[in-house]
Amino acid sequence: MSEFDWKFEKQAKGRCINIDWLEVYCKEDNSQFPQNADWWRAHGFFVREREYGTRQYHEMFVILDENDQPFIEIRRDPVSSSSQAGEQGIFDPLSCHIRLSNRYCYHPDAINLFSNFLLSHYYTIQHIFRLDLCLDFEKFDRGDDPHDFLMRYLRGKFTKINQGNLSAHGKDRWEGRDFNSVSWGAPSSMVTTKMYCKTLELLEAKDKPYIRYAWMAAGLIDDYQHLTKKREDGTIYTPSIWRVEFSIR
Repeated sequence: MSEFDWKFEKQAKGRCINIDWLEVYCKEDNSQFPQNADWWRAHGFFVREREYGTRQYHEMFVILDENDQPFIEIRRDPVSSSSQAGEQGIFDPLSCHIRLSNRYCYHPDAINLFSNFLLSHYYTIQHIFRLDLCLDFEKFDRGDDPHDFLMRYLRGKFTKINQGNLSAHGKDRWEGRDFNSVSWGAPSSMVTTKMYCKTLELLEAKDKPYIRYAWMAAGLIDDYQHLTKKREDGTIYTPSIWRVEFSIR
């Protein structure tokens, strides 16, 4: 299906709440093992396989949907597992990590799609490995501009309690420094927080049409192709949509 076939539930005006990353640690069923790329092809799925794995797994591949778009990413066959000679490794040979593609994280029925996939193919979920939750908005509820708030925070007008590790990104110009992103928490933290201009990222780095459409469905923009919105007086402008994101590991 196309992202334009998705039926989004109405959210609060000026807000767009989504999952941006969903990854679980699972175990394959003994009766299905090994559920490698060839196993999926034999069962009628289209698979895009990477020639190399990761530090933890020998295999990494993506199951595609009917439109040749990524649906599920699977990493399996742990590097350190029980060998054929009977030597005990760190991981169970049935171990795998399964991630819902970023595109499908924005599907309005993402959780059911993902859980039904896992259950119908006999995976046993051990725990959630990573979950990113994000809120996209143009203004804070009280009307404050996110960019202005960020600049005041970086000038020391406010202090954030906890998550003391701080990093910020922006540009240094003759007229002064301008920041568009700030994150809190160390890379090893169980929870990290980030606030950044998502519009800037879509325009300059990673354009994702399904996010544009989610914004339009939530009323953040009126034209998903041009990322524009109409004011009450009829004039057209490009709003700066900001994101607050919590990454939970």
